[in-house]
Amino acid sequence: MPRAEYPFYSFQTPTDACRVYLPIRLSNPKTGSSTDIEMALVDTGADSCVIPGSLAGALGHNLKHKAIRPSPTLGINGTHVDTYGHTFRLELLGPDAETVVWSNDRTVIDCIEAEVPILLGTQDFLANFKITIDYPAQKVVLQWPSTTSKKP
Repeated sequence: MPRAEYPFYSFQTPTDACRVYLPIRLSNPKTGSSTDIEMALVDTGADSCVIPGSLAGALGHNLKHKAIRPSPTLGINGTHVDTYGHTFRLELLGPDAETVVWSNDRTVIDCIEAEVPILLGTQDFLANFKITIDYPAQKVVLQWPSTTSKKP
């Protein structure tokens, strides 16, 4: 079973809480446009992955294209948020933030207008992995069956 181990990250000051971020790369399968390395927050409370609309736009998606219907979603504190589903290729990078260790060639990801961190949710990402979050050691270990590994 393939596995990868990542340290916790803190992007503020050393006294801020460390969180579980994973290095990913997103691309638009239609245009081929892709991001550099993005750090995405593991959110076990999120049903789906979420990315900010500005990032979707930078990759060639029209957030509110007439063919895309908004989908009402409950955000933090039960707040209503409209999401817009767009197709992406999502690549999980290894701890070196260079090597692709797992990918999903075509997945619909919820995009929102707000500038939020990229969230990795359960149904379209986390469900593919056995995840061990080790707070005392400040690390996270992901394992996945070889059959779900779509390494390029």
